[in-house]
Amino acid sequence: MAGGPLPVWRMDMLTPELREIMPFESIKEAWDVIYEKAENGCAFCQYMIGNTYYFLDIIEIEDHKESDFANKGAWNQWKRLQIKQCIPWFEKAFSGGMILAGRNYGHYYQYGRGEYILPEPGKEVPIMRQGAERGYPEWMYAYAHYLAYTEDNDKEALPWALKAAEAGHLWSWHIIGDIYWNGKAVERSLPYALECYEKTATGKSISGEKPGFAL
Repeated sequence: MAGGPLPVWRMDMLTPELREIMPFESIKEAWDVIYEKAENGCAFCQYMIGNTYYFLDIIEIEDHKESDFANKGAWNQWKRLQIKQCIPWFEKAFSGGMILAGRNYGHYYQYGRGEYILPEPGKEVPIMRQGAERGYPEWMYAYAHYLAYTEDNDKEALPWALKAAEAGHLWSWHIIGDIYWNGKAVERSLPYALECYEKTATGKSISGEKPGFAL
């Protein structure tokens, strides 16, 4: 596995027994290996490096503590700068096909990071669109949802929702149902809207096969 023990540690599953048998002397040594792979273009490793900054795991990796700094303000500023380093790594990973990287990438702007990073609502929208244009069902759904319910733009939302639904994203049928129920961008059809809602409720796609959840 490209990430080695790092993802296991991130999930708080790196037990003393696993630490004993892992092929590294420390998490820092594992991180260095993964960092090199990330620099060489491994999208999964780029995602893992981004997470170490995003979740401030870098504190333990680099063995830092507040007493290393002149005061609490300097300590918090260091943490703020570390978190910001997640962005280029998430961007590379997401562009390289690591779909999960888009979640924390978008959340960084949408929700911020506690007291360290303030939200910047709206900056996550280009990330949604990027994912949608790359054909990721989860992001076609997210972008369609944004267009339909935030922008009230059913006309642009519909094709993205249809693409996501055809790719197996179950909840996209609900967006399509709402669009046909409202009848603002298409001719209103309550029977078809109900059919779409039924597909969401029963988990059946056009072909009758059950699609997987992306969200």
